[in-house]
Amino acid sequence: MTTEGFAVPPERPTEVLELQHQVEVLPDEPTERVKTPLLGILALGLVVLAGIVEVLAVNTATDGRYLVGTVLGWGAVFGSVLGLLVGVVATVLDLGRRWAITAMVLSLVANPIVVLTVLNFVKQIGG
Repeated sequence: MTTEGFAVPPERPTEVLELQHQVEVLPDEPTERVKTPLLGILALGLVVLAGIVEVLAVNTATDGRYLVGTVLGWGAVFGSVLGLLVGVVATVLDLGRRWAITAMVLSLVANPIVVLTVLNFVKQIGG
């Protein structure tokens, strides 16, 4: 007997038939993924950390260490923008939407560039 065209040796064709009957058929319905709020919480954590770094930057700069204050200030900008982006992703994917919306709102407050722009605008209006 030749073995051409066979995927298994012809000595064991009954084993192949038995294995074919043991295959479990999976349902066509997709399984639901578990929605965890960790991404929204991460966004809020990044924004809170950016706010803390902003306070440290202001305190350091007022003590006369301008270079360190500037570096910390840019870190606060980067952290608040990153928190905003992670918050947007978490909101779109519904992974901690409430946490993410809170993070996005606070990221505007924690961003030194936004704060400076608002203060300059208020100064121009006032006089």
